[in-house]
Amino acid sequence: TALHLESLEIQTVNDIYLKRGILKLIEYPTTFDFLMRVSNGCGSTTIEHDDLKKSVGHET
Repeated sequence: TALHLESLEIQTVNDIYLKRGILKLIEYPTTFDFLMRVSNGCGSTTIEHDDLKKSVGHET
């Protein structure tokens, strides 16, 4: 995959999106889907919100 991206002069995630037509032809479907998610800013990182925490008061 890295060689494909390099050979197509793809250096940014925007380049991935702009050249998605050729990438669809030369990459495996799962790789192409991953690259499309990356180019759209979707990752696999989960952020947990701890909304139940109470603030700590500070009196002076």
